Amino acid sequence: MNEVYVLLTAAFIIVLYLFLVRRVAEVMQPFRRRLAERGERLLAEPTLTEGDARVLRYALDHAYSSGMAWRFVWVVPIAGFLLLVRRLRGKPAPSGPTSGGALRGQLIEVTNRATLSTLSNSPLAALIVFIEIVIGVILMVPLRPLLDEIQSLLTHDDNHHHHNGHNGPAAKLA
Repeated sequence: MNEVYVLLTAAFIIVLYLFLVRRVAEVMQPFRRRLAERGERLLAEPTLTEGDARVLRYALDHAYSSGMAWRFVWVVPIAGFLLLVRRLRGKPAPSGPTSGGALRGQLIEVTNRATLSTLSNSPLAALIVFIEIVIGVILMVPLRPLLDEIQSLLTHDDNHHHHNGHNGPAAKLA
């Protein structure tokens, strides 16, 4: 009898989830339509760089993709780790669109909206990504002073070696 309850509970959860997916799709439809219109207008801009056009086309092509929503689940932690490594090495975060002026702001807005559209295709994937981001923020807040110290040590060591002309393990002793 317990197996029946487990099956009924699983069936109920699946039906509830599918209902949620459908409702989110209905609610997001006008948003997605406006997103597509704005994206098409941006793609027609003569000052849009080819690189930005590629990113924009990719974002718009995947605005309805639940598979892409699930890719975010593993991309977000990897991207967070890579950003952490860049920061420790003293490198700035990637700068985003290369098109300038008001076009840059519009590109950022449209790609952010495309990301939201993509994540809305799978509420479960969106929930997991949200939890990953929250965990990342919770971990980074107490680690920030430590990371700043590590970064300053790495930067100081690099500057020290370059100024003194030392390059080997002995340079660490100098």
